Amino acid sequence: PFTTIGTGGDIALLVTVANPHALAGVLEVIESCGCGWTCLGAGSNLLVADRGYPGVLIKLDEDFHYVEGLPSLAGSPGSQVRVTVGGGAYLSRLSAVAAEAGISGLEAACGIPGSVGGGVAMNAGAHGWSLAQVVEEVQVASAAGVRWLPAGTLDWGYRYCRLPESSMVTAVRLLLTRGDRTAILEHHRSLLRARRTTQPRAV
Repeated sequence: PFTTIGTGGDIALLVTVANPHALAGVLEVIESCGCGWTCLGAGSNLLVADRGYPGVLIKLDEDFHYVEGLPSLAGSPGSQVRVTVGGGAYLSRLSAVAAEAGISGLEAACGIPGSVGGGVAMNAGAHGWSLAQVVEEVQVASAAGVRWLPAGTLDWGYRYCRLPESSMVTAVRLLLTRGDRTAILEHHRSLLRARRTTQPRAV
């Protein structure tokens, strides 16, 4: 039930966390026990083996589905907007919310089915755009604690971002731009129409 494909066996232990510091504590315990672990975002495009997973699976709970800093529609077009987003938020939903607010920079994420945290970890993108172009800082949690990392200190590549070892993305600060709401919404919708035409969800 945690994947969009809906297949796969059981996991040994599922742990959900409600805040970054709780996650750091969980990772500290897991590390001290020497257990294997992995994280789960939105579960999109994830094929789980029938034999399941023998370690600990960590999932961010609903408290990580937030967006902070979206301004009102009033403001000067072209001005920068800093938005903080929880790692569990859905990237496609964030794209729609930003477009509705007249904020540009995320239109190309309209059809990407993953979470924001997973999107950072793989530098998700489409239509010649990627998250690396708008990420300013990344919050990560590990057994050592919680910290913010400037995007420029990370190694970004095509569908790739080298994060600190044994860490998880818990939040992201994005640098976006105010624009014309009507034009942004039309661009967003045109990209979504193109994706639905070329990548149908049903066969």
